[in-house]
Amino acid sequence: MNRQFKFRIWDKERKKYVMTGALYGCEGVAGLSTYFNRNTHVIQQFTELYDAKGNEIYEGDVLEFFDEDKGNEPCEVIYELGMFGCNIIDTSNNKDFWQLYYIVTKLKPIVIGNLYEKPPCNFDHNAECLVCDGWPSDCPFVKLSKLEIKSDKPLMAPLNTNYKLDIHDKPSN
Repeated sequence: MNRQFKFRIWDKERKKYVMTGALYGCEGVAGLSTYFNRNTHVIQQFTELYDAKGNEIYEGDVLEFFDEDKGNEPCEVIYELGMFGCNIIDTSNNKDFWQLYYIVTKLKPIVIGNLYEKPPCNFDHNAECLVCDGWPSDCPFVKLSKLEIKSDKPLMAPLNTNYKLDIHDKPSN
């Protein structure tokens, strides 16, 4: 199996992706860090997985999927504990880390955006979102904003110690 070392680089100052591409050699993120300052750029790695529509999934992407026990709250793709996954917050405010491979193969998520290119919600005269074609309570980006507020930290922050963290290669019931 040939591993793909693909990255995309977000420029915080220009507020756009300035590079998406593959690396050759063994430098990885360390090599990119010599060209891109971590204070002004965010390096996001391709997970080598695809969503239900065939889109590549990168770190920082926001996924939406449905699970009978957890509902369909959006989640951010992160790299933690040596693997890609998502922190799923349940109704009791417990945080479970779910492996991305499980989410992709069992729950068929779709990429609805990423941390930096969130479409602005635009509401019509009936208060329906013209971007998501739904009510504000159903809009995944409104839910994502609530997730950010709920965690009291930006989504790119390390683990919030106010949560209980369980690691599963598949979610428990």
